[in-house]
Amino acid sequence: PLDSIFIFRSDMKRQLWRYICYAFVHAGWWHLIFNVSVELFIGMPLEISVGTLRTSLVFISGVFAGSLVTSIFEQSVSLMGASGGVYALLALHVANVLFSFDRVDCALCWIIVAIFVASCDTAFAIFDHYTATKFMVRHTAYATHLVGAAAGFSLGLLLLERDDEKNTRRPIYWSAFAFYVILMLSAIVYNVIVA
Repeated sequence: PLDSIFIFRSDMKRQLWRYICYAFVHAGWWHLIFNVSVELFIGMPLEISVGTLRTSLVFISGVFAGSLVTSIFEQSVSLMGASGGVYALLALHVANVLFSFDRVDCALCWIIVAIFVASCDTAFAIFDHYTATKFMVRHTAYATHLVGAAAGFSLGLLLLERDDEKNTRRPIYWSAFAFYVILMLSAIVYNVIVA
């Protein structure tokens, strides 16, 4: 579906819907199954724990950050799939478990599982990116995975702020948010100037 109007392509930067809508198109059944599985097994418990609005905000932020970074660093890649948002959810999950470590059964297990799943998928994405032949169009944008995780974790630090920690860790929360905002604004400015 490379000619789809939903796929993000760097040569179509002016079509702004592509920065988000690429998440609805996938590069095959395995890609779709992996992303939907993570969305269900990680996203649903997160919705229960932190709310639908916060979970959705983190997911969409990961998707948007993924397209911005891909447009800068991987311009030859046609971006499709919800991996930026999925990795944002995985990172939000890790941040949520870290904040609730004393209240979560086997918290370390949940963190290890999330990191293992993300590591395996990212390793496959990097392998696919560098080994796909020019006849195959399945170059995977691994930067999207990494930046989605960074967006999810940095926003998670702010959105998961606990009442009992408001005064002691407030600078960490706002520093993480400032880091996210600065990176996003830099990527937007770069896309506007270079586009």
